[in-house]
Amino acid sequence: MPIYLDVHILKNEHVQLQDIIEAHLKDLKISANYGVVQKKFWADMENKKVFCLMEGPSMNACNHVHAEAHGMTACNMVEITDEEYNLMLIGNSKIDLAYSESDTLDPGIRTILLIELRSLDRRNKTYKNEILKRITQYSGHIMPNPQDYFLVSFESVSNALSCAVSIKKKTRGISNVLEYKIAAITSHLLGKDSMYLFEEAKKTLDRIKRVGDQKVIYLDEKTFSIWKKNADSSNFDTHDFHVLNESDLNTTEKMFDLLDSELTNSNFGVDQMCRALGWSKATAYRTTTRLFNKSPIDLIRELRFQNALDLLHANSMSMSEIAYETGFSSPGYFSRAFKARYGIPPKTYAKMD
Repeated sequence: MPIYLDVHILKNEHVQLQDIIEAHLKDLKISANYGVVQKKFWADMENKKVFCLMEGPSMNACNHVHAEAHGMTACNMVEITDEEYNLMLIGNSKIDLAYSESDTLDPGIRTILLIELRSLDRRNKTYKNEILKRITQYSGHIMPNPQDYFLVSFESVSNALSCAVSIKKKTRGISNVLEYKIAAITSHLLGKDSMYLFEEAKKTLDRIKRVGDQKVIYLDEKTFSIWKKNADSSNFDTHDFHVLNESDLNTTEKMFDLLDSELTNSNFGVDQMCRALGWSKATAYRTTTRLFNKSPIDLIRELRFQNALDLLHANSMSMSEIAYETGFSSPGYFSRAFKARYGIPPKTYAKMD
């Protein structure tokens, strides 16, 4: 049967944990009537959110259980994969209520760490083995991801950042690494408007992955504030981190929506970007350099290169098709620019196993 995760946003500020447990017990009494099996639930009492993991014949059946049992229906529900389900089962539970691996109440909040390393010799897997060692060392759990980079879930912000810093230090000693991007976002399991788990976090991490500066580890403000509040900040050099606040993330989303729609257009440049966003050139320069340590023209070019790398890695298009698909004016210009950026021609990169 399909597996679903839902989110409830509690409007009553006076709801206590015991009220949530009692509501769940009511769910259990009638779930079988609808062919539903309750698997696990998370309670974030500080933010008044509850997440329920269920197996059932349909979303309607799961909703009917909540409606009949106690009337607290979900704000959102999504179907999840078997791999995501296995990830949700990590940790302990008592009467299905989720507890962390350290046996404290699990609020359904995770720090998602993105790690991408591109190698000039893709046959050399040394760096991936090093990453896997550190993920295990800091109690991370690799998330299902079809792309060629790691998404790792951590219950502890401190563990996530310790892992990130450790990997950043290790990459300095691996000669075959082409480049790396590391970023961390802290998020609830599911948002009220999300279509899949950690949707906003994953979208933000993907944007950072494509243009982020290799010299820093990107964090959202929530991750940084939790770490500062709960961890011994002397363990890290804050210069390792670049913190993006809510305004930064909104600006980044707006900018990427535009760039993604225009990158195939070889005539699209800084002037067109500024007009579309209502920015002066000075504002554009201040914004992109502050967020990503790149000028506007370098940001556009870097996005084109990143798209080209993905297409070359897929190895399903010709060089000419990739050149035009990524907004370069000709295959020759694409080849010269690529070699200037990475030190090897795109054809050489595409032939690597």
